[in-house]
Amino acid sequence: MESIGVLMACPMNTYLEQELERRFNLFKFWTVSDKTQFLKAQQNNIRAVVGNATAGADAELIDALPKLEIVSSFSVGLDKVDMAKCKEKGVRVTNTPDVLTDDVADLAIGLMLAVLRRLCESDRYVRSGKWKKGDYKLTTKLASNCHILVVACPLTEETRHIINREVIDALGPKGVLINIGRGPHVDERELVSALVEGRLGGAGLDVFENEPHVPEELFGLENVVLMPHVGSGTVETRKTMADLVLGNLEAHFLNKPLLTPVKNSRSTSSSSSYGPLRTKESFSMIITTSSELWHATAVGADAELIDSLPKLEIVKCKEKGIQVTNTPDVLTDDVADAAIGLMLACDWFVRSEDGEMGYKLTTKISGRSVGIIGLGRIGMAVAKRAEAFGCFISYRSGAEIPNTKYKGALVDESELVSALLEEGLAGAGLDVFEHEPQVPEELFGLENVVLLPHAASGTEETRKATADIVIENLEACFLNKPLLTPVLWHFEDKEQFINTHKDSIQAVVGSAAAGADAELIESLPKLEIVATCSVGLDKIDLARCKEKGIRVANTPDVLTDDVADLAIGLILAVLRRICESDRYVRSGEWKKGEFKLTTKFTGKSVGILGMGRIGTAIAKRAEAFDCIIGYNSRTEKPNLNYKYYPNLIDLASNCQILVVACSLTEETQHIVNRQVINALGPKGVLINIGRGLLVDEHELVSALLQGRLGGAGLDVFEHEPDVPEELIGLENVVLLPHVASATVETRKAMADLVVGNLQAHFGKKPLLTPVKIGVLLTTPMSNYLEQELAARFTLFKLWTQSCKNKFFQENSSAIRAVVGDTKCGADAELIDSLPTLEIVASYSVGLDKIDLDKCKDKGVRVTNTPDVLTDDVADLAVGLVLAVLRRVCEFDEFVKSGKWKNGHFELGSKFSGKSVGIVGLGRIGTAIAKRVEAFGCPISYHSRSEKSHANYKYYTNIIDLASNCQILIVACSLTEETHHIVNRKVIDALGPSGILINIGRGAHIDEPELVSALLEGRLAGAGLDVYENEPEVPEQMLGLNNVVLLPHVGSDTEETSKAMADLVIENLVAHFSNKPLLTPIS
Repeated sequence: MESIGVLMACPMNTYLEQELERRFNLFKFWTVSDKTQFLKAQQNNIRAVVGNATAGADAELIDALPKLEIVSSFSVGLDKVDMAKCKEKGVRVTNTPDVLTDDVADLAIGLMLAVLRRLCESDRYVRSGKWKKGDYKLTTKLASNCHILVVACPLTEETRHIINREVIDALGPKGVLINIGRGPHVDERELVSALVEGRLGGAGLDVFENEPHVPEELFGLENVVLMPHVGSGTVETRKTMADLVLGNLEAHFLNKPLLTPVKNSRSTSSSSSYGPLRTKESFSMIITTSSELWHATAVGADAELIDSLPKLEIVKCKEKGIQVTNTPDVLTDDVADAAIGLMLACDWFVRSEDGEMGYKLTTKISGRSVGIIGLGRIGMAVAKRAEAFGCFISYRSGAEIPNTKYKGALVDESELVSALLEEGLAGAGLDVFEHEPQVPEELFGLENVVLLPHAASGTEETRKATADIVIENLEACFLNKPLLTPVLWHFEDKEQFINTHKDSIQAVVGSAAAGADAELIESLPKLEIVATCSVGLDKIDLARCKEKGIRVANTPDVLTDDVADLAIGLILAVLRRICESDRYVRSGEWKKGEFKLTTKFTGKSVGILGMGRIGTAIAKRAEAFDCIIGYNSRTEKPNLNYKYYPNLIDLASNCQILVVACSLTEETQHIVNRQVINALGPKGVLINIGRGLLVDEHELVSALLQGRLGGAGLDVFEHEPDVPEELIGLENVVLLPHVASATVETRKAMADLVVGNLQAHFGKKPLLTPVKIGVLLTTPMSNYLEQELAARFTLFKLWTQSCKNKFFQENSSAIRAVVGDTKCGADAELIDSLPTLEIVASYSVGLDKIDLDKCKDKGVRVTNTPDVLTDDVADLAVGLVLAVLRRVCEFDEFVKSGKWKNGHFELGSKFSGKSVGIVGLGRIGTAIAKRVEAFGCPISYHSRSEKSHANYKYYTNIIDLASNCQILIVACSLTEETHHIVNRKVIDALGPSGILINIGRGAHIDEPELVSALLEGRLAGAGLDVYENEPEVPEQMLGLNNVVLLPHVGSDTEETSKAMADLVIENLVAHFSNKPLLTPIS
């Protein structure tokens, strides 16, 4: 192929250039001064063009190359390729999807500045309306461990500037510094220098050396989150601190022991380490008299102040013997919460240098290694919280801490940090513009914009993989083989594309935005597998996939941590007002006064809607904040220590923070409505990381505007990317553009799982994460039903399991539906043993084998098969009447036994004209009455209520009905009230000439009383299709000639059996397709 001319449109990457030069005759278009002359000279030699997102192949270039056969784009986007001209000229086009999907998807809509995921930046992004114009893309590839150093030690002479240049350099350009201790812990000049020069990846700062003055250089940095020293700035804590201060004062002046004495006093020189005295210039921040000084965070008491106040008794100075108190413990939780919030708020931005691309990364906190300097109260609290995120904890303190499981280090800080840094953090943060490389000048001054030179896929690994695909596409083209990545979604005429390629497409890869609906599935006859890069399956027609035998795989588990992290981050961002605080510092408002107090998270009651994987992970994290946890879910979860609320309104009434984490179904749409919001109340906070449609957005907006709800943190919306404009200006709301799982690590893991599932399928191996809709069939019913269920679902047959306990242990989580019948349905025990059960479909009309109360409690839907069996059961009822009265079965035996030759048989009784009473005038009772009318029979009935449509006589009392009829037919449903409705009194009222027919349920009749009446001649005869303890039938009946016994076959005709099976299946399909049930039981 060395003679084939390939034109490279612009510089892309060295590897690509080298490989093109090695394999082809490469022309570099950007090195040519006179392009017109060049094209004229080489027009017959160039058969391929390689372009990218900057320069591709426009109409002019294509027309200038008559021998051009293929344009290969070193990108996914094709806006630099004239597709119409290529189509006109028969030029093939390829791009590079999949290999850079992770990069560009991870770049997608980012708003991760205030909570390890840029909440502040993201909040501004949504509020600015930019989401409507397109996704804010996150880019990264192979984000390795990002390490975090938290400064939480007390300030002493030894710890002043403990974070110096050496420590910062050891932390490195991939590391993040969190300071919730004191400003002088950090050499601020070195910190600013490191951040500006890119020697440090990022910082979250609540304290500064010369508060309220903040280095101006920090204001323009997006990789820094700045808080106005509000670590303990909650209403609750500040009040407690004030009470403690007052209590100490009272104790001292009453000669009582101080509540919180400082035992290890520091020298005067230590006090001076807080920096120059600013008491006079910040006088409003303290209350001072000749005998007492209130010690605020911003001002202390140095030697000069102590010497100037001879009567001072409460600011400790060892030399003067003055006692000192502080306010420990009460602020520990707040400061630790703030530390975790800052960890979650930091982003990492390696600045561009000399035209090289920079990377703006968003990453997860879960699983990170966290170093803590100072393992005191606050340090331990930070460790406890970080541990809930699965972080590895190391610490440095003045001495090794006994009885701790964390790794201690009595070495210097730089060694500790170096030990934590096992691997660098790789990745990029990128942006794109309409008229590249021209960038609107207005953007340069915006703090919420990072301007980078269109390098979304700019990682070494991705660029190499992209180059490989370009080359393989070129080789495939010239070897007349199928292209690896022909352009799919950029064809204007998708129908034509499908028609052209339908026989070659064997797999579909979808996401939460677009999957595989019935139309797409039907149009791809060779489709074998649908792999979705999401957990949710609402964009896939699962029933159609099952019908067609198409396998389905999703990406569960891998995004659980990310979404749970984000939920906690949103809570902290709303309660602690992190985004607002960041804006407050950047705007310079801090110099004008203190930032208003926020609300603490620790100890709050948290309600979680949906206790699945994500809900459980959120609960685990919230536990680290000592939160009281309750939840609402379809079913109560075993082995959970959280309080279960079967009713969502009750949950909302009993929590301060409600986190929505359930899946979206027909039942859960707008599950958070006005009633729930009002139950949560004006101090409540709503967090939604599920789906936008779970919350009635109109009611949410109304509640926030009217003050009926305290605040909200939203990652999802009803009509994404449209966000209600009313929310944009609210400070008590944090808005994210649906990025809960948008971290480098998770997006890569999801992509790996999608690819792994495809490889497993086509390699004839088990799928890594198959989607199974398990259906449990409780007992044999009909062959047709079994076959259809097995064809559409993963079918489990309960009656074939020898050890049911073991069966449920292994399969309970896969079973989402139960199909039962009149013999075996779904009792409370079965329902409780299936935690993911969503629906019970009864292969019958009756529901007595289903615990309806339990289903209601658990939110399990129920369907039956009415109407289709009405005619069959009514026919059989009349048949039983005739069989008993006309002794049909007895006569059949009389003939078959040869007894007819020996003489005449006894006569039977006529049916026509007899009075008939019907118990239960529902569908079946009405159909029986219609048939009986044809025999000229007077008809009367007993039912729960009189039927307006019936012209038959109504009896409110069943005994009166039995007293006034010769044939009593039982056709009502079985309930607690109708159990043994036919008792001795009713039988005796029917009398020795009466006939009893039962096609309802066995338990309608007191069976021992029936047997007794038949044996004693108190009842003339009976026709029974049902029994109390099926398949057991009282032995005394077996020898009676005046009884006709059938094995519960009222609806057992071939036609009706099939119709019932179809109805069961259609209800299941409707449920799992989020469509209305055909025959729901309300």
